[in-house]
Amino acid sequence: MYTVPIAIIFLTLTCLLVALRVFTRLRVVQKPGCDDLLIVLALLADIAFFVFLVFEIRNGLAKNQKLLSPQVVRNQLMALYITIPLYNLSLTLTKLSLVFLYKRLFPTKYYQIILAITLFFVVTTGLWMIFSAVFFCIPVHAFWDTSMPRTCLSEAVVWCLNAAFQISTDLLLVVLPMPLVIRLQIPKRQKVALIFIFALGFFVCAMSIIRLTTIIRLVKTQDFTEGNGLAATWSFIECNVAIICACLQPLRPFIIRFFPRLMPSRVRSDHPREKHSGPSGGASTVGYHGNPFGPTSTSYVTSVAGTFSLDSLSLGDAQHNHSAGTANGIQVVQELRWDSYSAEARRKSVQSGDSSTGV
Repeated sequence: MYTVPIAIIFLTLTCLLVALRVFTRLRVVQKPGCDDLLIVLALLADIAFFVFLVFEIRNGLAKNQKLLSPQVVRNQLMALYITIPLYNLSLTLTKLSLVFLYKRLFPTKYYQIILAITLFFVVTTGLWMIFSAVFFCIPVHAFWDTSMPRTCLSEAVVWCLNAAFQISTDLLLVVLPMPLVIRLQIPKRQKVALIFIFALGFFVCAMSIIRLTTIIRLVKTQDFTEGNGLAATWSFIECNVAIICACLQPLRPFIIRFFPRLMPSRVRSDHPREKHSGPSGGASTVGYHGNPFGPTSTSYVTSVAGTFSLDSLSLGDAQHNHSAGTANGIQVVQELRWDSYSAEARRKSVQSGDSSTGV
């Protein structure tokens, strides 16, 4: 069945990207966050999903139900009962990871309030989807033992409603960072690259919509085991695509460090730098000057990665103290930068040092 090779390909790619993300946050950036832990938990739920999906396949998934024994059908439904909450858990953890990533990248006052509301919505809908799957039938084991007297929720209503929740939260998490990313005063190519990375969430939305069409087809079919093959496949694809897209943005420091040629090369932005006296009295351009989230019209950040200018993103955040803004501003620039200057600067520095010593 085509589900197995597709699932293996997507799971392998997902594991690779999560491993690279964890390595980047622990070794390259050396500042892991809650979002990294959540994405690892999402991967673990995804792996468990894969295990029970294989169990479904071995028990006649996508085959004509008339050709299967009652025990085989029962085993398949038991595995399905486990995969549904795992699917919802994996997606919910991935979305929570994105929310906490946004909280770190954009620490402005009102945006934090918006993210807190978003966090509440994601948690609430996630708990509903998980518990509605766990307690879909009363008693619980009546889900796979259809011979028992039972009271169950409507498959058409619950599954389609949950799919709608998934699509709506996907769209929300794609749209949320766009206004702030668009307002960043950074080189155009870098801004386009950032927008593209965040807009990849629309691909997850597309996967959710395709899955919804398979769910609608499933609830209408008379042969559940045969119709569920396509729905299960797209559900697994959706989980993995969501994790993959959530891992791409945090991987930029890894690419900048190990594959700088893959990044758009820009030594300095076109914005002027502020000069301050260094320890020896000379001019110094390395360091942080100003608060990019403060009330000023334009602030500048200079680091080994080059000079960036960020438009005022205060959004009414003028009450924040300067020291907190400074730390947050540095964090945003470090997370959102997209250039290869740091690697090139180190290389040129080594070359100039070698030439000066006659090596």
